[in-house]
Amino acid sequence: MHKLYLQDMPMVVWGTRVGFSAMRKNVSGYEGWPGQKPRFWGVSVN
Repeated sequence: MHKLYLQDMPMVVWGTRVGFSAMRKNVSGYEGWPGQKPRFWGVSVN
């Protein structure tokens, strides 16, 4: 069974999700973090 599995699924990668953050110049206090939802504590728009 293991050999059949390796033929169909040669590599399983866990936890390599790419994360990125972007903001405008008028946003201050924002920092990206590895969680799934952004946090806006202390963030302001100038």
